[in-house]
Amino acid sequence: MTKFFKLLMAVLSVMIISCSKNTFITVSHINDIESQKTAQGFYYALPQTIVNVEITVIKTDFEPGPFAKYADKYLSLEEVETDPFSHYSIGKIKTSTSAKPDKDHIYFINYNPKKKYSNLSLDYTEEGLLKSVNFISRISEDNNSRTESIKIDEKLKKGSFFYFLDNKMVEKIDTIYEEVLIDSLVIQRRRLSKSFVEKSSEARAKEVAEKIFNIRDKRYALISGFSEIPYSKETIKFMNDELNIIEQRFLELFTGITTISIIKYKFEYIPSEKESLPFELCKFSENAGVIGKSSKNGKPISIEILRNNKIEHHINNSNTQNGIVYRTPEECEIRLLHGNQVITENKFLISQFGYTKRLPSGNFEIIFYPETGAIRSINQIQ
Repeated sequence: MTKFFKLLMAVLSVMIISCSKNTFITVSHINDIESQKTAQGFYYALPQTIVNVEITVIKTDFEPGPFAKYADKYLSLEEVETDPFSHYSIGKIKTSTSAKPDKDHIYFINYNPKKKYSNLSLDYTEEGLLKSVNFISRISEDNNSRTESIKIDEKLKKGSFFYFLDNKMVEKIDTIYEEVLIDSLVIQRRRLSKSFVEKSSEARAKEVAEKIFNIRDKRYALISGFSEIPYSKETIKFMNDELNIIEQRFLELFTGITTISIIKYKFEYIPSEKESLPFELCKFSENAGVIGKSSKNGKPISIEILRNNKIEHHINNSNTQNGIVYRTPEECEIRLLHGNQVITENKFLISQFGYTKRLPSGNFEIIFYPETGAIRSINQIQ
């Protein structure tokens, strides 16, 4: 009987030790610990996904040349624009996601200093999101960003008109005849009067046109071999390019200057089941660019999220408080609309549309994706 009792006590001791090792820590939602003022432990938050939208708008400003109305007369350039205008168009669109703590999903890990927790270590992000449990980093972290990389061409043409004339004034010489009475004789005297007057717009336009034709003659002589000096191929190319640049600057006085500006607008949207979709971010007008949602002009730019609705049967309704709470995100299709037209669409993981579950009892080494709260890897510690 004594041997049987000792054997029974030994078996029970092994069972108790085994259970104590497999019993996981207690984790409660923050709303469930308000009454426990003396509770000790650690907080962590599950992430919620933020959709970041960057809209690149291309603004085109046109300034007519000061001699635009003489373009047809002196250069035979027809239909030259004579009025200034501004035009806006939508360029590249960059869509990405980021994460921040979800205020509705903050949890408390109850820590009792009198109890011993085997290998309990927690690793957080700067925002308070859980990165790992019982894991000591042995490798460098990789970049798990889901940003769609877009390279924007920013070859912009900016500048002012090239006024080559040193002086807008021209010397004017008038001949004045005076009649002078000397000893009953009338003598006619001639006098020259010099003055400076401003050149007329047409006179200046004519002068510019003459310089353009002169440059063209020089370019023709250069590339046709009529030059007196035998230049090298590289020299001829260099001089021809420079003459072409000067000619274009003179032509701008007739054809005008177009300036292209790149304007970037950034929007943040937090998907929520409570909001109706599509959600309007702003409005866009070809005459005014990006404008506020309250404006009566332009078409709305909206964001729309299409869910796959494949997670409802996974929702965990368990009331247990054992185990770390983690999140499994839902893959959604995110569309950006201009009016009713889809201008971009991408697939992203949305954390708050997913479901939460608890880790099973046991001693595990766990790594999470901080951006989504999902499990990246899990290993049982022996």
